[in-house]
Amino acid sequence: CAAVIGPPDVRLKSESGALHVDFSGPFAEHEQDKWPLRQYYGSWNYRILYWKKGSTDTDLTSASGVTQVDTKHNSEILSQLEPWTVYCVRVQAVIPEWNKTGELSRELCEQTTHNGNVGDWEIM
Repeated sequence: CAAVIGPPDVRLKSESGALHVDFSGPFAEHEQDKWPLRQYYGSWNYRILYWKKGSTDTDLTSASGVTQVDTKHNSEILSQLEPWTVYCVRVQAVIPEWNKTGELSRELCEQTTHNGNVGDWEIM
């Protein structure tokens, strides 16, 4: 299948020190219908690339500050992040059996908040 695999739709939400990333698609357009491309392939992963804003150059594949997470799910929680720090995220589809990667989604950036861990003395 030589079709270009477009970028997935991505939503990014910051919550209690973590970033929640949701993604769907890409879709194959057929007349009025949209079908998730993952239905056409046996193996399908999403690859999440994330980094601290301003910490890396534009070539994400070789940049040292970029963390990569592969998942089979449609969402992922990025934890172990520094609080009050802006992180940027891009996602692409990966089809291992075809050794093929899809186009990267556009960059989304969000600031993390405090991680919400309270000290013992604060608990009533």
